[in-house]
Amino acid sequence: MVATLQRDNHVIEGESAPITCVVHNLVNGTVIWKKHEVGKLGPKILTAGETRVTQDERVEIIHDAGTYLTIVVVKLADECDGV
Repeated sequence: MVATLQRDNHVIEGESAPITCVVHNLVNGTVIWKKHEVGKLGPKILTAGETRVTQDERVEIIHDAGTYLTIVVVKLADECDGV
């Protein structure tokens, strides 16, 4: 149902960090981007579908209609954004 591309993403602090996901055969599902934070209970939801859920305005979702590609961009990335 779902295929993702996982690889390390290295970004210089202060630059934008694009994170790419390719999903096939999603049918009626929804792609949810989340971030696990050390010391926190449960993940922080960043986006659901094409909607930004987090209040962090640095997070942007890009989805080209008709494709399998979804990109989340974290602008002005810093050390705390890493996993």
